[in-house]
Amino acid sequence: MTKTILVATIGTRDLALYCEDYNKQWLNVGNAFQSNLEEKESQAVRVQYQLGKQGSFREVTQYLLENWEVYQDKIKPIIIGKLVEDYQAKIDTVYLIVTNQEGVASPRYCEKDSLYSGEVIKKYLEKNYNFKVKIFKQGQKNENPSDFEEMFKWWQNFWNVIDPNNKKDLDLLLCLKGGVNQSSEAGRITSIIRFEEKVTFYDFKEDEKLNLVGEPSIYTAPFKGVNYLWSRKQGEALSLLERHDYNGVYSILEPYYQDSNNQDIRKLKLYLSKAIKWNITDFDTFISGLQQIPNNNWWWKGYESAYLGFVRFKQGNNIEAFFHAFRSIEGLMSELITVKYNDYVIFPKGETPYLSSRICDKNSPFPELKNHRGLFNQDGRVYLYGGGLYSLVKIVLPHIENEKNWQRFEHIKEWRNRIFHRLKHLEKGDLLSVCWEVQDVQQWKNKVLYYLNSLSGQNYPSLEKGSFMAEYHRQIKDLIQKYQP
Repeated sequence: MTKTILVATIGTRDLALYCEDYNKQWLNVGNAFQSNLEEKESQAVRVQYQLGKQGSFREVTQYLLENWEVYQDKIKPIIIGKLVEDYQAKIDTVYLIVTNQEGVASPRYCEKDSLYSGEVIKKYLEKNYNFKVKIFKQGQKNENPSDFEEMFKWWQNFWNVIDPNNKKDLDLLLCLKGGVNQSSEAGRITSIIRFEEKVTFYDFKEDEKLNLVGEPSIYTAPFKGVNYLWSRKQGEALSLLERHDYNGVYSILEPYYQDSNNQDIRKLKLYLSKAIKWNITDFDTFISGLQQIPNNNWWWKGYESAYLGFVRFKQGNNIEAFFHAFRSIEGLMSELITVKYNDYVIFPKGETPYLSSRICDKNSPFPELKNHRGLFNQDGRVYLYGGGLYSLVKIVLPHIENEKNWQRFEHIKEWRNRIFHRLKHLEKGDLLSVCWEVQDVQQWKNKVLYYLNSLSGQNYPSLEKGSFMAEYHRQIKDLIQKYQP
């Protein structure tokens, strides 16, 4: 179950005291500056006159704590008070972050320590509300609240204490108005890194007129720190996209899909979900709802498989790269025969499709096969794979027998079979020079493209131009770069 917690840093201006002697106003205990030119003394000085207790902020707040019974109805948390009041029904625990640098820092820093102020606020909250209140101190054990690096570690340890199992089942209300700037900044960054969108930040607008009559400061509209977080997420997403890790990109961007009013993020979610299907060769699901395939475009899956092969090569997976590239060619052969002789191709359930020998009958509209009964087995079938399939393709496209690349296709088939039946690693050099007889990746792409264009009758200048996914990949990248939460 998700719990809501409030984390607030306490500084010198978080407490106000009701001062009967000063027009019955609520004066700020730590405001050591004159509020306007007409005043000779600051609010802090007037508070000390009211109390009859002079000294540093640390000493005055210690006095208030020690005399809590006397002043409990004359004290208010003047900064976080309204936020606490508005969210009291949701809050489970309040964590107050205070400073205590005695014995560590010089006296001038210790004079402004907020440990006693935090204890006073804790008593106030426990008296008026039902949630738990806990205090954490900064400044001991050589901790310097003004050292960002040390505070970064301090906040990391703090999050480990309040969320020890890293379940992130917390909704954080974070108020970092008080305290030391370096500590507050470290708190912001570490909270976003750990809890991401679970953190809501609140800032406050000091309103002296309201405060003087005992009304707490107004807080600004909550914000999520999404600009900082998005810059990190965007970089991670683009890095994963470079490797075509669509699952990884989808997972990283998942919190942003709640931004349902943004057309870019809706489109990005759709494209990524489809790209995930493409990545596992579920091309039909990939293309559904994205691109209307013309009825006569029977070849498109071949180009998708080839492009996927080179994506696998880019990812360093040479075995899969080889198989997807080879599969794109042999698969397109099968598509060619199916389109050409559709009425004679049989698709038994759960078995390999085959061409029926009925196509050789004298009434067949395909005379080119009448003299090729020898291709068919005893059951009158030519299965659409391997040598039988290649023989059918050479009948449909007789000119390829005289083309050098097609003459070397048997060599590629042989290596495909060798690799398929052996548990052996395939080096990049062997993949190119031995299996495909090319010198570099571009030559390999050109060779695969040559085979596909020969079979499809198309003239695509590159595999990317023949693949729908290549264009959607580009659009995914553009959308990630364009999107702003």
